Formats: sequence, C-alpha cells, structure tokens
Amino acid sequence: MVLKSNAHNDFRGRSLLSNLIIAYGYAPAVIVNLIDCVCRKGRPQGFSARTDDVLSNQMTKSHRWLQIVAGGVFVFAGIGKLLLPLLIPIAKPGAPDFAAVLGAVHVPFPALAAIAVCTLEIAGGLALIGKRLVLPASLLLAGNMGGALVSLSVPAHLGRPVQLGGLTIGNEWWRLPLELGLVVALLAIAAGELQRLRAAGSSWKENL
Repeated sequence: MVLKSNAHNDFRGRSLLSNLIIAYGYAPAVIVNLIDCVCRKGRPQGFSARTDDVLSNQMTKSHRWLQIVAGGVFVFAGIGKLLLPLLIPIAKPGAPDFAAVLGAVHVPFPALAAIAVCTLEIAGGLALIGKRLVLPASLLLAGNMGGALVSLSVPAHLGRPVQLGGLTIGNEWWRLPLELGLVVALLAIAAGELQRLRAAGSSWKENL
C-alpha cells in the first residue's frame, strides 16, 4: 500500500515533460504486455500481486497521458488544416492549402478528402481526450497517419517531396518523427484499450 501511494505521489510531482516521456516510453510496453496476456491467457509469471498492481496503476496513468497528448495533437492539426484557406491569404499568400497537397499526392476528390480528414482528426482527437470510443478512434487515426506516411512523408524523405506554391512539402525535419511517434502512440492506446476491455470482460466489438 505504501509502494502504491509513493508511485501516485511521484506521478503527481513530476513535470509535464517527464510524464510525456514516460507515456511514450510505456507505449511499446503496453503492446508487449497485451500480446503476453493474450498468449498466456493470464497475468505474466514472475510478478507478485502487489508489484503487478503498482505497475498496472502506473501504466494506466501513463496511458491516459498518451490519450490526452495524442488527442490534443490531432484536434490542433485538424482545426489548423480547416483554417488554412482563411489563414494563407494573411500569413503566406500563394501557399497551398491542405486540399492542394492531397491533390498533389494523387488523393481522389481532394477537397472532400480534406474535409473528411480534418473531421476525423478533430472528432478522433476529442474522443481520445474524452475517453469515448477510444478503440475505433485510435485505430482510425492510426490508419490516417499511415496514409500520410505512405503518400507524403516517406516518399519526401526518400527524395520525392511535393513542390507547391514555391514550397517544398513533406521532407520537413519534424514530420517523419512526429508521424511515426503518433502511430506508435495510437497503437499503444488501442492495445491498452483492448487490454482494459479484456480485463472488464467486454468485447472489443461493443466499442466499434
């Protein structure tokens, strides 16, 4: 009981940056733990009940931080993309909007696709923050990021960036690490949600 209380106090005492680092650090652990539990159909061997409880409590809090941070990123990105047509004439006239970028990478019906992606990112991000439909939201957002990686970021970093409005798009230094990090975070969120549903005796189909 003392150990659990200390873990809780340590979590509250750490800075936001420290909690985010821990949250991302737990991402692979959540996935591995889920696979281990599915294979063993039970709690991994070698852990006492108290140790397992403390680790579970810590991972739950880190998992929640992961949901909030990833959700916030997608809400911010979705709103930003929707506002680009209004902001571009003021901030950088002639720069391409999100629909133009989608058209440049040969996405069909780019104007409709841009609205759909922005809606998905805003709605999915709010779902993660509000803990509503976490499983489908995380999987859909992971698919969205996978599409961005395949269509733009990876080709751009392999020497085929998009050239629009005098700008080179897709090979920015931050883009590939951010998108890969979001995919890992979203898969960890989905794995953690599956683990939670399994522990609660619920079916994953009830959340789709």
